[in-house]
Amino acid sequence: MGSKSISNKTETNKRIYEIYKDLISMMTVADIVKKYSAEFGVSESTIRKFYLPKAFELADESINKSAQKILSKQIATITKIGSDALQNGKYREALQATDQLNKLSNLYTEKIELETKGNIINLQFAGFNIVDEDGETPDNAEDDYGF
Repeated sequence: MGSKSISNKTETNKRIYEIYKDLISMMTVADIVKKYSAEFGVSESTIRKFYLPKAFELADESINKSAQKILSKQIATITKIGSDALQNGKYREALQATDQLNKLSNLYTEKIELETKGNIINLQFAGFNIVDEDGETPDNAEDDYGF
C-alpha cells in the first residue's frame, strides 16, 4: 500500500506540473480544464477545485523565486556602482545609488517636508508637525497625537 500511495502522489505532482506549464504558457483556464479533465479522466470540477489551485501555488512560488533573484542582482549591481562611485570621488552618483537602494528596499514610505524660518525648523512627516518655534516638540503633542 505504501508504494501505491507514493505512486499516486508522484502522479498527482506530475499532473499539477503539467497544468502549471500550461498556465505559464498563457493557456486559458477554460482550455486547461477541458484538456486535463479528458486527459486525466476526472471531472472538470476536480480540475478546478483540486489541480488548478495547486498549479497556481506552484506558479506563485516560481514567480517569487524569480523576483527575489532579480532583486538580489539589482541590489548587488547598484551596491557596486555606489561603491565604485565613492572610491572615485563621484559623490552625486554614490547618492543616486543609495537612493535607488532605498527605493528597492521600500525605505521611502512618506514624503518629508522641511521648512526653515530663521533658526526655526518645521518638520512635517506623515501629516504631523514635529517641532515648534523653540525647536522642541510641542507640550500638547501628546494630546494631539497620542504619544
